[in-house]
Amino acid sequence: MSENANTSSSAHTTVNSQIADAVSQLNAITGESLPIVFSAAVYQSVAASLSLALQNAVLMQQHQQMLHMAFTTAAAEAILHGDESQAKQILDLAEAKLKTPGLTNTVQEIKTCMETIREELEKFRQQSTSA
Repeated sequence: MSENANTSSSAHTTVNSQIADAVSQLNAITGESLPIVFSAAVYQSVAASLSLALQNAVLMQQHQQMLHMAFTTAAAEAILHGDESQAKQILDLAEAKLKTPGLTNTVQEIKTCMETIREELEKFRQQSTSA
């Protein structure tokens, strides 16, 4: 038992030819597919970011609609109480506060970002295939 414990790893230098072949095949596969794996990871993260950006845009639109409805309700209540000047002030305030970029503008900005990312990925792909 002590003989086995004293055996150093340098004494076992021969490698099975099947293992060496498997390792070389794995290196060949991963070396060729590395740009593909990188691109896939980037596309997945971009898709997740895009979905979050669109979700935020829709939520912003929903919140704007709720605020507009609250201002309209307050203005209607002021009109019912006979205070038209207060109703006009409330509606003016509603218009001033709701001047934020709409869903169309937000989606256009996201589209511009996606086009930039696509161009950069295409440059990376061309560099990795030419190397």
